[in-house]
Amino acid sequence: MIVICLEGCHGSGKTQICKEFKEVGFKVLDEAFLDMPTFSLHPQTLTMESIWVSHWISRLLQQQSEDLKNNVPQNEQIYIVDRSPYSAVFYSKRRGELLEPLIQEQIKELA
Repeated sequence: MIVICLEGCHGSGKTQICKEFKEVGFKVLDEAFLDMPTFSLHPQTLTMESIWVSHWISRLLQQQSEDLKNNVPQNEQIYIVDRSPYSAVFYSKRRGELLEPLIQEQIKELA
């Protein structure tokens, strides 16, 4: 599995690039904020950013599972993703640095 994460400020063109990748046949996972649950916490709290990271990984694994069921060879499992889990470290309003070691270990498990 190859995962290419596009990072950049809001309005920098990530969504447009994702659309172009999708048009030529790549599997694209969007930022997925619309799929996030709504709770009483601000969306950029450490808790909500943790949920977003878990959701990001879950969506990636679901896509990979679908590809495996369809006998897509591992070297052809290429996913373009609008933002990486590390975005949560940056966007968390408080103590986002606590997420970094967890994300590092989760990515090692995906490798």
